[in-house]
Parts: sequence; structure tokens; C-alpha cells
Amino acid sequence: MTQPAQEKPKTFEEIARTIVEPTAPPAVEVIDETDDDEDIPKEEVAAIPDWVQMPAGMIQPLGWQVYFLRFRSKWTNRPGLGDRHCVLWNLSEADEKLAAKRARGDANRIIDEMSKQMVRAFDGQRVDWTRGPASNIEKFWDEIGGKCRHLVRSYYLKTHVLEAKDMADFFDSCVAVRTHTG
Repeated sequence: MTQPAQEKPKTFEEIARTIVEPTAPPAVEVIDETDDDEDIPKEEVAAIPDWVQMPAGMIQPLGWQVYFLRFRSKWTNRPGLGDRHCVLWNLSEADEKLAAKRARGDANRIIDEMSKQMVRAFDGQRVDWTRGPASNIEKFWDEIGGKCRHLVRSYYLKTHVLEAKDMADFFDSCVAVRTHTG
């Protein structure tokens, strides 16, 4: 994808300043989880990689981590389109329900649908689910090919499961079992 000649905004604050009037408020659940980023300088948290083209009016959910993935053109099914990228953040409960509904009870499709649901924007455009199987995310999903789809799936799994040390902490310190003997 070709990049515009003008300098792109580098932070969410810069993007927000370019918005004249958003057409509709984003349907984003806002949760404040800032304690995870307390040792990272604020300007680093809000920085957007220079290879990302953010859609106008796109707002990150407050306190959530936003992930940017770039796919080299040679890894995709359509290398002639150039490098591709997408913007992701974790799923809310509503997101999970929408993805599960699209999977229609097919266990083989659930990870794909959850992974696609994480994608909020790609190549400078917002994901549009309104056209069902003809939606832009379905076209993007096909064009990036199996290698890159695997990367998105892997990222979904990595970001929605506790790390081993956190799992150990959970079972060691966060679970209590008692037997009622009457």
C-alpha cells in the first residue's frame, strides 16, 4: 500500500487533533488498566509505528494495549499490494460473542473468528462488518494469506492467555479450596 506524501500523525493525541467531526462514536468498551504501563514513559505508550496508517477518527480504548502487526508483501497471497498492516486490541465480552456467533458452533472456525474480531483497522481503513462475507475484513483475511493469518491467530492466542509465571501465581496465590464437612 502506498503511503500519503504528508507526514502522518505519530501519536493518538495527534490523530485526535486532525479529527474535525467524527461521523459516529466508536463502539469501544473503555476500561482503565493503566497500572500495567506504569514503568513505560507515556510518550512511548502512545507512539504509533511510522509504517502504520491509522484511519481518521480511530480512537484507542483508554488504558488498553494496542498492537500493530506488519506483514511483508512476500509473505502474503497478494505481494503486488505491498506490505500490509493491521491494528488490533483485545476482545471485550461483546466481541467474543460476535465472533462466536460467526463461527456458528464450528470449533474449527472459532480461533479464526476471534482473531479476525481483534483486527480493528488495516491498511488505513476501519474494519467494516456490515456486509457479512463481503466485508473488507474478509477480503483482507484472504489477501494476507495463510502465513500472515497464522501470525494473527498466534497473536490472538498470546494476548488472551496468561503467561506461565502468571498461571503459576494464579494457582499458587489466587485459588483457595475448602471442603465443607458439616
